[in-house]
Amino acid sequence: MTPLIQFNKVTKSFGQQTVLSQIDLSIDKGRITAIIGKSGVGKSVMLKHMIGLLKPDSGSIFLNGKDISKLSGKESRQIRQKFSYMFQNMALFDSMTVYENIALPIQERRLYKKDQIIQKVMNISNQLELEDINHKYPSQISGGMKKRVALARALITDPEIILFDEPTTGLDPIRKHAVFKMISENQQKFNYTAVIVTHEIPDIFYIAHEIAFLEDARILYHGDPKGIETCSIPVVKQFVEPAYGGNNQ
Repeated sequence: MTPLIQFNKVTKSFGQQTVLSQIDLSIDKGRITAIIGKSGVGKSVMLKHMIGLLKPDSGSIFLNGKDISKLSGKESRQIRQKFSYMFQNMALFDSMTVYENIALPIQERRLYKKDQIIQKVMNISNQLELEDINHKYPSQISGGMKKRVALARALITDPEIILFDEPTTGLDPIRKHAVFKMISENQQKFNYTAVIVTHEIPDIFYIAHEIAFLEDARILYHGDPKGIETCSIPVVKQFVEPAYGGNNQ
C-alpha cells in the first residue's frame, strides 16, 4: 500500500547547520504518527516540509504517491488544503469569539454560504462539546478548552491530515493527558491522519500507532511504541528510559 506521506532522502540545511539529512519516513493513512526527540532537532521543520511551507534542499516528499516538493505555488496551495495545522500556541485570535475562530478557515476559502457556515460550525461545536462557549472570547475560557477550540478549527475544513506541533505545551499532566485523549478519540471519530510533534513521553506512546525518533538530523528509530521501549540504540535509550524511571525492560 502506498504511504499517504513519504519522505525520500530529504535533506535540509539552514546556513551551515544541517537539520535533516537523508531522511526517509513513511506515514500511513488513518493512523497517528508521532515525531519525537529533543528540542531543536528539526521536528517542526519536518511538519513544515509536509505542508509545503519549506522545500527540501535535496530529496523528495510524496503525498499519495505524488511528488509535492517541486510543485508550483498554485499546486502547492491546493495540496495544502488537504492539511490542517494545530500550532503549539493554538494561534486563536483574541478579538474573535470562539465561533468566529472556528469559522475562519472556511470563511477564508469562500466556498460556503452563510447558513452553511453556521451549520458546519454548530456541527463541529456539538461534537467537541463547545456549543455553550461559542459566544465567548479566548481570554474567557481555560487552556484545555482553547486546545479543543483549536482542534475544532483544524477539523472544520474536513482535512485529510492534521499536523500537531507540540499540542500539550504549557499544560499540567492532567490536561496533557486530556489533550492526547481528545486527539486520539477524535482521530478515530473523524478518521483523519495525525502527525504529532512532541517530546511528551511516555504519554504519546499510549495513543500513537507509529513513533519516529529524530536525532542528529536523522531518523534513528521508526516503529511502534512497544519497540522503542526496548530499543538498544544508546541515544534512544537515554531519551526514553527516564520516562519509565530508568527501567523499561
